[in-house]
Amino acid sequence: TQKMVTDFQGQPDFEPTLWLRLARAFSDSGKKWEALTVYNELLRKYPQVDRENTLYGLVIAAADAGFTAEKTRALCDAFLKEFPSSKNAPTVAYLSGATALQSNDPAAAEAFFGKRLDVDPHGQYAEEMRFLLGNARFVQGKYDVARKDYETYLKDFPQGSHVEECTYRIALAQLFAGQYEAAWKALDAYLAKYPQGNFAPDAKYRIAVCKYAASLYPDVVADCQKWEKEYPNDQMLGEVLALEGDALAAQGESSKAVDTYIRAEKIAGTDEVLNYSLGEAQKLLQKAGDWDRMTAMFDEFVQTHPTHPTAVLAVYWISKAKVRQGQIDEAKKYVADTVRKYIDDPSRDAVEQLLGQLAQLSLKKQPGVTTPVDPMAQLDQLLGMSDAKTPLAKARILYTKAELAKLKQQTDEESKDR
Repeated sequence: TQKMVTDFQGQPDFEPTLWLRLARAFSDSGKKWEALTVYNELLRKYPQVDRENTLYGLVIAAADAGFTAEKTRALCDAFLKEFPSSKNAPTVAYLSGATALQSNDPAAAEAFFGKRLDVDPHGQYAEEMRFLLGNARFVQGKYDVARKDYETYLKDFPQGSHVEECTYRIALAQLFAGQYEAAWKALDAYLAKYPQGNFAPDAKYRIAVCKYAASLYPDVVADCQKWEKEYPNDQMLGEVLALEGDALAAQGESSKAVDTYIRAEKIAGTDEVLNYSLGEAQKLLQKAGDWDRMTAMFDEFVQTHPTHPTAVLAVYWISKAKVRQGQIDEAKKYVADTVRKYIDDPSRDAVEQLLGQLAQLSLKKQPGVTTPVDPMAQLDQLLGMSDAKTPLAKARILYTKAELAKLKQQTDEESKDR
């Protein structure tokens, strides 16, 4: 009996192996969080037993379970630091670079992919790494280097799954680098090879951009109108219309350009296109002195986008238009009504601009009115200063009073309010 006990005590501990098998069973059956729990427990109880496989399993489970990119990347870094020559190192290196891209750290992704490709240019994940390396450099604005990565991909993986996108991104890299003539040719080549490709709508839009750079404005207008007929429901239509407006404006067709910009604003898929289109239309209308149309444009925007950040700026331009039309009191009331809505909202930075405008308006008199008016008292009345409750509202009101005092050249009062 004693011999049997001694032999039993001499046997290796099977518990770590059981924990590892349990973790793999959870992982293979889709229970990723359970697998993570078991891997962590295994590392806690047996930190040095089969550590390589345990850490690798933990990395894969974390990636599959949807861990944050930062946490997954930290696990990848830990594995690669301890086991740089592991047979699983290529997989972990790929995951590390991919999660760096997901966490908006293209520089780190570039470093991971570049280093791994230098070590193993034809490894298991070489195709994906080469493509993602180009993308990481592209988003950093390294267009010439990214283009070479895409060209290398096409050379090394002519039947790869990213051939079409690489072909297109080569042209895009040239465009963004300001090489418009070369980009135009490359875009034409892409469309010749992939007439119904995934990037065909964007490619045709980019060709119009190249033509705009070459000052071929009538061609740009024709291309944009043709694009709209071909892709009437595409999400890029707002951008295309904005480009068409640019070309019309460049030709001196301001009225048509304004119409087109307004259409672009109404269907814009991004705030960037929306704000650009509104701004360009406003410049043209201001230059033409068409205050009625400017008021109508911005008023419609405020009505349809009452909570949009740009709505406050729209109020600013509406009030300026009213002033130009001699409607001073209407302009004051319009600005004050808007300010009262947003004076407690710290995200509405344009409120300060409106308050500065209101201070200026307080010094103006309605045409034909000769009765003296105290600007400060009028400001109190318009804003309802006695109703201000929050520190932000009070600070903004003091700011407005200081601006008004400054405008009246009452430096002592300005200093007191500030």
